[in-house]
Amino acid sequence: MLYLWHKILKMEVHNFAFLFTLAGVVAILFGVSLNKRLSILSSVKYMFPAVAFSAAILIMIDLQFAKLAVWSFNPKYVLGINLLDLPVEEWLFFIVVPFLGIFIYEFVKQQYRRFEYPNFFLLLSLVVLVLVGVTGYSSHNKTYPFFLFFLITIYLGYTIFRNRFKAHYTKFYLSYIILLVPFVLIEKVLIGLPILEYNDAYFLGAQLFSIPIENFASLFLLHIITITVYEYLKERRIY
Repeated sequence: MLYLWHKILKMEVHNFAFLFTLAGVVAILFGVSLNKRLSILSSVKYMFPAVAFSAAILIMIDLQFAKLAVWSFNPKYVLGINLLDLPVEEWLFFIVVPFLGIFIYEFVKQQYRRFEYPNFFLLLSLVVLVLVGVTGYSSHNKTYPFFLFFLITIYLGYTIFRNRFKAHYTKFYLSYIILLVPFVLIEKVLIGLPILEYNDAYFLGAQLFSIPIENFASLFLLHIITITVYEYLKERRIY
């Protein structure tokens, strides 16, 4: 512990860049939670396992592709404290972002109760399923996008055809769109400094706001896993 504190005290300000970026997300999360019209206390017990499950899946993916040098973290902008070869900030990223996603989702559910178009968003889900399936198949020569889009296809297909999620599609997509705003800001910082560096050989090359489309797909996977597990636990009231 003393060694750890000694190491932290010797760091430069730029080593905290990733951590400060996450602190911004926590600030947004805290701001949303303070909204007096947001009632979530009874649902908090379902948030933690949902976030833990989605974070575990995305972290495992992150670990495997980091080992393949698909991406890397610039030591200039991280603390240098690693867990299983990933910076501790990356672990925190996969915790705070899904939590933020749930809070936004609950806010949308409670403030826009009358905004419901389940059939339209079910149709949209089918379109998305086809698009990610075709994208995954056409990227079979690139390991990361193939694996990512294939996994999304499986999970989204299961959600559409086996899971009782139709009643939640509207709020899920609205919350995902809102979540994109802080996500894009985070990614712009991570790529701009750069905190996170990508090996272009492993990506499709398509970008939005200078961010690889794979990142938006990864956020979609993270969010849909979190929300489906969260709603599953809430509806069945297992504990």
